[in-house]
Amino acid sequence: MKTYKLGNKIDCIIRSFSPVKIGDDELLFSNQPYTVLKDVKASLNFKTSEGDAKSRFSHLHYSVDTLDEITISDVELNNKILNLIFSKNEDKITSSMQNCEVENNRFYLHISDSNIFQVFVYDVDGKLIAATGEWHEPEIILDEFEYKNISEYGYNGSCLVFYSSVGSVGYNVNKNENIYLTLDFIITGNADDELNSSYIHINKCSLSVDKNMYFNNLINAIDLKFKVIDDGESYITLE
Repeated sequence: MKTYKLGNKIDCIIRSFSPVKIGDDELLFSNQPYTVLKDVKASLNFKTSEGDAKSRFSHLHYSVDTLDEITISDVELNNKILNLIFSKNEDKITSSMQNCEVENNRFYLHISDSNIFQVFVYDVDGKLIAATGEWHEPEIILDEFEYKNISEYGYNGSCLVFYSSVGSVGYNVNKNENIYLTLDFIITGNADDELNSSYIHINKCSLSVDKNMYFNNLINAIDLKFKVIDDGESYITLE
């Protein structure tokens, strides 16, 4: 009789249950790998269904345990995971700000975008000195703005600039559709104190995720929860 120690080093392969498009990835086949989660933590939660069966001659009580939900923790937040939990849209507008130094009504915004718009410039006292809704290059010339509140000698000094630009990727925070996935866990452990891998196959499940975001700490990992669809095809293999 072997003694198994499953260990806590877990990798998980996320596969498509059937052909589907996830973000920009077109999965053409059932069971096609989508992404791999490395060095994660996982918990399997079961539910118990109980009932009674009566006949004229007997009274039977039964209970059935079924795998209900799987939680995968410490999942790195990357584009693959974002496409799973949110709906990817077209590029969206982002708004930001920078502290700049103006020399002779000119300054330069250090941004990767080639064009910006909705630019508002405030001086160190919080007074609006220039504004425009037109598109501009990152090199800003205040004389070209629609609104100017500067002297005829121009403006020199520090300022706070608010601006908008088109972001690279936009995700809709609401996602109504759920796709079915297959999970394959690879668990590194021991069998009779020798290195051994165990496997858990979850044939069909749907993803749910806690989307509440708390910005008091650096967000670099999330928890994924999968609702297991009981089709009788999930199993564990110890060797």
